[in-house]
Amino acid sequence: MKTRVLYFPYIRVPESQWLAQMLLYWDQVSSIVPYEFTMNPDPLGPYMLNLLREGLVVQVMPGAYIYEIPRFFENFNGYIDGLGQEMDARRERFARGETFQIHIEKMGDIGDALVRHQLAASRQYPWYEVERETANDFMSYLASALGQIPAVDASPVTDEKSYLERFVRVGVPRYALDRQLEALRIQVLDQVLPVPKFAVEPAEIGAFKKRHREKLGDFRRRVERELIDALDISEPALRRRHLELFFDEAQEHTGEIQEEMRSAGWETAKAGLSVIAAVPGVSALVGLAGALWNAISPAPQPVPRDFAYAAYAGSELARAN
Repeated sequence: MKTRVLYFPYIRVPESQWLAQMLLYWDQVSSIVPYEFTMNPDPLGPYMLNLLREGLVVQVMPGAYIYEIPRFFENFNGYIDGLGQEMDARRERFARGETFQIHIEKMGDIGDALVRHQLAASRQYPWYEVERETANDFMSYLASALGQIPAVDASPVTDEKSYLERFVRVGVPRYALDRQLEALRIQVLDQVLPVPKFAVEPAEIGAFKKRHREKLGDFRRRVERELIDALDISEPALRRRHLELFFDEAQEHTGEIQEEMRSAGWETAKAGLSVIAAVPGVSALVGLAGALWNAISPAPQPVPRDFAYAAYAGSELARAN
């Protein structure tokens, strides 16, 4: 299991309870930030700049890595080619202006391919206007692929839970969906990790994490292990019972962390945790998940247990892309 996370789909991480969860419990939080923003960081906004100054968020420049991914371009293009009639629906949405901006550095040659498919346009350099569903696919694909590179070594995380199911379902033919759902299981738990009830200033988070890093990391890893192990249990009721027993046993640790947060002057809440894990023995995936695994795997091999991981806690705050 990875100890670092890579946020997507936006450049700026959200100022929220969700972010506090990520910053406190994972060893490192990264964001996909094009190189030009490292030279001119002001557009990132004051909160993101404070996170960077405190060393709480690390910038991952996509242009430094995407060309290291063996079939990064070919496999996403192949995935788009395989959309069939869905391609026509996406073209119609693009013509209606249902788009999302993606920086050219994130896309490389994929941008030009999407323009040819009438799913994107390059109207204002250095941004592509990309049909929204296609953009969502690509950002999921990009974050997961970057996370598999040893220098990044991070699990993709997002505060938009729709991305979680995207890994499993999008681009999967109807006849293959049941097989895919059996291969990759999603577990969503509410009220798991203690977090500040409201957004906290970066300096406060940094100081708290420095004092309690080991306790926070150990507890999150225990929760994650139990969550992934539970996904081997095919019966939903038994799986839920397995997790309930674990969290009953973990109440003491939960209470300790909550007390430390109250001592820091924070009101506390509990945030949710979600994970996609591969069932043991999985060797073939299709759709978006298949495109990703084929891009990063040099030869056919079982999908790792932490192939696609995401954490989620609700946030309605405005974000920049």
